[in-house]
Amino acid sequence: SSAFLASALAGDPVRLFVQPSAFALPSDSEVPVVMVATGTGLAPFRGFLQERKTLADAGSKLGEATLFFGCTHSDVDFLCE
Repeated sequence: SSAFLASALAGDPVRLFVQPSAFALPSDSEVPVVMVATGTGLAPFRGFLQERKTLADAGSKLGEATLFFGCTHSDVDFLCE
């Protein structure tokens, strides 16, 4: 799909569909969270961490959060070292 979008021109029709996702933080902010980003990238987990910061800023107690990041080629995957 990435190659298709890369070759699409402005105005070309693109068929898509949206599915609901169960990918979310627990509703109880005190539940510990382990995040494993192996192949998914960090983007969804950055969103989780931002949401947790917003909760903390509002006074919510947070459970421990741990983020593991894995990559195949550190010479090209570490863009912001």
